[in-house]
Amino acid sequence: MNHGGKTSKIIRDVVHGYISLCENDLHIIDTPLFQRLKRIRQTGAYSVYPSANHTRFEHSLGVMHLGMKVLESLGIDADERISNTVRYACLLHDIGHAPFSHLGEAFYSKEELINWLNIGLNNVGLTNTIMGSIGSPHELCSCAIVLNKFADRLLSYGVDLDLLCRMITGQKYNTSDKFTEDCLIDILNSDIDVDKLDYVLPEFDSC
Repeated sequence: MNHGGKTSKIIRDVVHGYISLCENDLHIIDTPLFQRLKRIRQTGAYSVYPSANHTRFEHSLGVMHLGMKVLESLGIDADERISNTVRYACLLHDIGHAPFSHLGEAFYSKEELINWLNIGLNNVGLTNTIMGSIGSPHELCSCAIVLNKFADRLLSYGVDLDLLCRMITGQKYNTSDKFTEDCLIDILNSDIDVDKLDYVLPEFDSC
């Protein structure tokens, strides 16, 4: 599966081990929008357990790592469009998180997020197939950031932006000709997905 060429950097993750990153990954990771995730913690446990860091940054890398492993295990004939769409949907799924993580979502305006999402959709020539009724505020914000800030780069990687946003929000196509795409959506957004499995990797990884 092609996901942007040769390995340019290797990160040692305390849970996943070594995660390989290519040049295309770094063009996204090394942006202020993504780097800010280092300052957004997932839990408040670090005040009691200082080593429980758990920021959205390492979580996003872990979800990307697991997403690619699951895609391989499914045996889907993954061309560049599928491989890169899954990879960057997983990497960017939490980029819309506010400070204090889920607590900060109380200050989001869903109406404004949908308007911003529609602007991004129009900019890349997509119709509004990603409805605001599906998806939490941070998921809609993630899609809006992707479409407004990363669209050109992701399109150059062969990414299907409509499918990427559906993977983030969990909105399926529910048509017979999109069965494969609906399976891909389940990788990131379902009852048992890589977003959740990132927390139980030792059991998952040994299977």
